[in-house]
Amino acid sequence: MGMYSNISSTASLIGDPTRTSILVALADGRALPAGELATLAKVSPQTASAHLTKLVEGKLVTVETQGRYRYYRLANAEVADAIEAIATISPPLKIRSLRESS
Repeated sequence: MGMYSNISSTASLIGDPTRTSILVALADGRALPAGELATLAKVSPQTASAHLTKLVEGKLVTVETQGRYRYYRLANAEVADAIEAIATISPPLKIRSLRESS
């Protein structure tokens, strides 16, 4: 079990809905600024920044600084593969309102 002991910590990083939104937004390989990721995840910039810090510390996301801007991208193709694999085995969300449908 020793070599798999970090599965739960990585799964908890991925399992948070805001962090999942961020990871899915980065899955196409682009590097995006925190502000845009906040908008896509429908959270405040401060909340997105806190989640991005956790994702960087968990080695799921890397950050590149260009001038005064910070751009985030998935750490590697394996992260994208993991997100895609989880999406494949996950049941679809039940939509209960018009707002949830977008």
